[in-house]
Amino acid sequence: MRTVHFNVHFLKRCRHQLGAIRYADMLFAGKGMSKNEVEAVKWCRKAAEMGWPFSGRVLASIYFSGELVKKDNVEASKWMHVSLALLAKKRHTDPGVSAQDVATTTRY
Repeated sequence: MRTVHFNVHFLKRCRHQLGAIRYADMLFAGKGMSKNEVEAVKWCRKAAEMGWPFSGRVLASIYFSGELVKKDNVEASKWMHVSLALLAKKRHTDPGVSAQDVATTTRY
């Protein structure tokens, strides 16, 4: 349990998109801590704002479904567009991102 506590402490202070999305994932699933979906959405948003394209896709799905937040198709559309823009930018700079990654991002 001590290792998980250290990781959580580190991830909460992490100013990197991957740390933010990993922390959000831990909160969504309750891995090593209490499940807290409201806080997970906040960290998912932070990761998207820091430039992690797939967290924008997750946010779009959350807003589209209305399960964790009030259903908002405009906000869902906004985050999907952000996600696609980030993924397109990443595809230009990272040859490891494929057209399949772009295609799967458009599905809910």
